[in-house]
Amino acid sequence: MRAEILMKKRTATLLFSVVLAALASHCGAKAQSGGNPQMAAAIAEIAELGCACKDKKCLLIAQIRGKSIAQWRMASTAQMTAEELEAANASWRKYSECESQKK
Repeated sequence: MRAEILMKKRTATLLFSVVLAALASHCGAKAQSGGNPQMAAAIAEIAELGCACKDKKCLLIAQIRGKSIAQWRMASTAQMTAEELEAANASWRKYSECESQKK
């Protein structure tokens, strides 16, 4: 009797895990398909601003499309396509190089 209950629990757990994995992979594929060109463009603007600012104070108060640079850094990139993500990463590298030169 006890073994039967344990087997049912394991089966239910396994089934639940399979369903969750299927849902997660479906949602991930759906999110990737649309892309997020607005986010990639905003990050490119941040890189331009980072190089245009004369000091770090400018970077701390900067707002790009209503969000601070820190908020853009923490934003999820899950909806970006591979090309958008590559462009965004290049922009972040450019921004970091310019930021490191500021006093």
